[in-house]
Amino acid sequence: MPQVVFIHGIGETPGPGVDEARAAWIDALAAPMPIDVDEWLRANSAMVYYQDWAWNPDRGERVRRSERTWERMRATVSEVVDEARAAYDAVEPERVADLARVADRFSESEAVLRASHRVADQMSAFNMWQVSAFLEDLHGSRDEVLRRVADTVGSDTRVIVAHSLGSVVAYQAIHELGLTVETLVTLGSPLGVDGYILPRLRPAARFPETVDRWLNISHPNEPVALTNELAPLFLADDSTERIEDVVVPTASPTPWHAIDTYLSRDEIRRAVWDAIGLP
Repeated sequence: MPQVVFIHGIGETPGPGVDEARAAWIDALAAPMPIDVDEWLRANSAMVYYQDWAWNPDRGERVRRSERTWERMRATVSEVVDEARAAYDAVEPERVADLARVADRFSESEAVLRASHRVADQMSAFNMWQVSAFLEDLHGSRDEVLRRVADTVGSDTRVIVAHSLGSVVAYQAIHELGLTVETLVTLGSPLGVDGYILPRLRPAARFPETVDRWLNISHPNEPVALTNELAPLFLADDSTERIEDVVVPTASPTPWHAIDTYLSRDEIRRAVWDAIGLP
């Protein structure tokens, strides 16, 4: 059974296929490493693949759900903007530190409107409606994806690396399937998005006690991981913060999210290598 399991995020169906998808992750992770690392990853990893899942055979229903997802994401962005403005108006330094980048980007009403539309466009492009399909078990989507996790993760699996929707799948699977892993790595995770994902999780947000370490990596300009810090939201049973949140800043204004964008950064590669146990 694989020591390392990758769980991909949302994407067009049917997608490239499991072999091609896994190879793309390994190529990005092992790019600057010796050939034996590449060979080790190929021999000891597997991918939970579900891009071939139809999600919803009714195209009309899929479009309607996509439109509702747009509205939810617009509302979420508006709430973030309002919170940022309120923090500045109230001169709350601790909140300003967290929200300064948001307030800077959305300082004028016209900019807010443009940003909301831009984020909504990105949500549609990333097929965010698939998140709702999974959480609501549309046409058995949740059960099917979790079945694929159960078929892939084994007793030898030490590390799960999950991207985007894959992090939601990993969270649900760890709790519902009783999976035990040393390390969970989440990249560009939307788990902390309030009003859209956070209140819909089963069980409610908490640190999974069958996981020794949870490393959450995101970027300030993420259009999906709108909440960069998961530690205060997913407390352990003893009410302590155990998630290691790593926010990777860059000067680039381009919103991040694609897995190759993450894995092309050396500091992210090193963090993932460390989690996997590579030198």
